[in-house]
Amino acid sequence: MRFLFWQFETSLVYAILGSVGSGMVIILFLWISSAIKGSIRSRNLKKEIDILERERDHQKEANKLRVP
Repeated sequence: MRFLFWQFETSLVYAILGSVGSGMVIILFLWISSAIKGSIRSRNLKKEIDILERERDHQKEANKLRVP
């Protein structure tokens, strides 16, 4: 088997298992990266929701004081 500049002598079973294992590791790293980005985005959106809810409550209180 040849891969780029290397040449290997191995059984087909080992080559297939190595390819599957390498693919799983690559997918795992991509998934972890995506999960971390999603977690950060979710945290930021929750903070924004809290800020907007406080502003809404403040507006409600201000409106109650103005309306006779």
